[in-house]
Amino acid sequence: MGETKRTIFKLILVAPWKIPDKNDEFRKEYYTYPIDKTIKDRVKWIVMFTANDEEEDGKKSLNLFYKVLGGKIVELEGRGHYTLGDMGTEEFPELLEEILKN
Repeated sequence: MGETKRTIFKLILVAPWKIPDKNDEFRKEYYTYPIDKTIKDRVKWIVMFTANDEEEDGKKSLNLFYKVLGGKIVELEGRGHYTLGDMGTEEFPELLEEILKN
């Protein structure tokens, strides 16, 4: 959205990540970019999912996005980084519920 400048109705971020591993040059290049603060002006609803057991850098990443974009944070229990291994299921009814909300 920062590059295309598109306007959308809803932006949902699930466990957004912004902090690269210290010694991983690929991830450093991938994650090091400014968050476009104008995104919030082009989106009606912004929702960000996190979990109580998300990694510390995941929590810090979420806060970086939230400080720039605002929106609603949904913290669920026991979901980790929302991977199949962390969740133990492919089911994610809370995400579906947020997608379908107007």
